[in-house]
Amino acid sequence: MFKIRHALFTAYIAALVILTMPPAWVIVLLSPRGRAAHRLVRGWSRLVIRASGCRVRMTGVDRLRGAGTVVLVSNHISYIDSVVFLAVVPVDFRFVAEHGVLTWPLVGTGVRKAGHLTVNRGSRAARLACAGTMVATLRAGGSLLVYPEGRRSRGEGLLPFRLGAFRAAVDAGRPVVPIAICGTDTIVSTERRWLRRGPIEITVHAPIEPLGPDRAEMVRIRQRARDEIASSLVEHAKRHRGTETQSE
Repeated sequence: MFKIRHALFTAYIAALVILTMPPAWVIVLLSPRGRAAHRLVRGWSRLVIRASGCRVRMTGVDRLRGAGTVVLVSNHISYIDSVVFLAVVPVDFRFVAEHGVLTWPLVGTGVRKAGHLTVNRGSRAARLACAGTMVATLRAGGSLLVYPEGRRSRGEGLLPFRLGAFRAAVDAGRPVVPIAICGTDTIVSTERRWLRRGPIEITVHAPIEPLGPDRAEMVRIRQRARDEIASSLVEHAKRHRGTETQSE
């Protein structure tokens, strides 16, 4: 019975994406690059998340209201994390994504037209160029969302955080806001054939203000942000232990 339900949900989501993504892509393609395209991408993300029936519970969202320019940092556990953030986070942010997303059909166009940043992490020159762009974006008043693990976690738990996002925050004098996301890896998993409808939990932690311009401050903020996110993941695991087995 559970397998039939998951198969039907998978078919529904596939139909939803097939029916909505191509027309959205055409509209984005014809839109001016920047804010207009970004609003369209966010609108499509909201449509998909709402139509999916997956309930999103966001704790601490008031910490983002009136926060100004910030660097949002989050764990990364699923392909749909970015869609969820675009749908529900009340901050006009741009992602810093791996440059490989530019080759994804339809998605690459949305990333380029909306003005998201991309970086080839295998190239030192590209990393340095992206770091400069991140600082310039923050100083110009644009917020960023970064996955400091550098890639999606594949069941290994929270990975070590890279320093780039925290260096940009300190250099630009902008606060870092740690965000923990849970549940998206249950909805979409590379280890399973079918998608599953399920709840998504997002916890927004208090902004961490840089206290100085040196490397020690970058490391301090990185560690504190990782500790905050890790604590949310542990609490989520305690609350939901055993529920996945029961839903098989």
